[in-house]
Amino acid sequence: MTTTLITADDDDVNVFARCGCVDPSSGTRLGRRCPLLGQPGHGSWYFAVELSAQPGKRQRLRRGGYPTSTLARQARDTLLAEPTGLAAGRAWTLERWLNRWLLDMRGVLRPTTVDGYRKHIRLHLIPMLGHVKLADLTTRQVQTMLRSLATRRTRSGGPIAAGTVARILATLRSALSAAVREGLIATNPAAHARPPRPRGGQAVLWTSKRERNWRIDNIRPAVAVWDLHHVVAFFTHVAEHRNLALWWVALLCGLRRGELAGLRWCDIDLEERTLTVVEQTICVAGRVHRMPPKSLTSQRTIILDDATVAVLQHHRDRQEQESFTWRHDSNNHVFTCLAGQPLRPSTMSHQFLKAVRASGLPPVRLHDLRHCAATMAFAANADLKYVQERLGHSSPVTTAKIYINVLTDVNNQHAQATARMLLHAASRRPDPGAAQA
Repeated sequence: MTTTLITADDDDVNVFARCGCVDPSSGTRLGRRCPLLGQPGHGSWYFAVELSAQPGKRQRLRRGGYPTSTLARQARDTLLAEPTGLAAGRAWTLERWLNRWLLDMRGVLRPTTVDGYRKHIRLHLIPMLGHVKLADLTTRQVQTMLRSLATRRTRSGGPIAAGTVARILATLRSALSAAVREGLIATNPAAHARPPRPRGGQAVLWTSKRERNWRIDNIRPAVAVWDLHHVVAFFTHVAEHRNLALWWVALLCGLRRGELAGLRWCDIDLEERTLTVVEQTICVAGRVHRMPPKSLTSQRTIILDDATVAVLQHHRDRQEQESFTWRHDSNNHVFTCLAGQPLRPSTMSHQFLKAVRASGLPPVRLHDLRHCAATMAFAANADLKYVQERLGHSSPVTTAKIYINVLTDVNNQHAQATARMLLHAASRRPDPGAAQA
């Protein structure tokens, strides 16, 4: 985007006086027509320039409130002396720039990312800061917005999560960074703003104490995952369910919801015992999109165990017996509805939550089966690198950050088991004094 400043004609750059007097007969403001403007101290002085930050389009920028024409001209000349882009940036409101930036992002970023930006802009950024000029926006204003967001309530009545506030700030930072690159502002006023620190978020185990608190007082952690006996109880409950394979793969392989929805039979080799994640399915505004996984490390091949191979083979045999499956799904998705169409991610979540409620087990989300996969791997003494690669994280640091509490719980279990082994061995040691007697 190029930016030009128009200063060629006196009509484009002018200085004038106006006041707030009202015509008594019509009730309209006299403005520049007031006969008292020539009197000392009456009204104030303004300047106006026409700027263009888009080819072929002009926008008039007016500044006023100056006590004399000399001060108005000095302010005008200062503006015209600025670099072309910075001067034009004074003509952009934040609302106008955010909408323009959002249009530029379409086709560049993932639809889910653009949809998230759109919600942040429509619900929060424009209502709170949209009227501010780009050049006038300050870090203090951004910080004030963040404090206000932290006190707002969601539709359910709870506070906006700290993580959500951080993502809103990230959206604003990205948009303003683009404005800096375009030369509309010199620095990013959101760069040094600090969102509230997120609380919680790490996965923890559903211990007996946590489960008891949930059953009695309905107190539950933000992210809690089942331990082994919960998993066994759930799969015993859904042994004959049509979605058994879906939930089994989510648990044993740690796939994301979109990866499960995008999985096709051509991505699975039951003979070689491999499952390859090559694409995901997402839904934005009711439309289904097929695209590559979340990151390069998300494109991964997972080795399947014998039990998972058997579950998938049984699922495929059952699927082939359903008359509509192959007729309506030309891509041969692994997980489909009875009519044959691929299951949407939201449908997967809804059906899983329904099954969890019916089982009477502590509540978890479908995505939490991915957390269960990590927990079970740690419990089986898998190292951090193995878990990272199986889940498709970009680095072991990400895995450790998410599962630090789970690692603590598992390591505590290992420590207790070691101590019990030592005490058991000590209790069986013969008494030396008894042997001498």
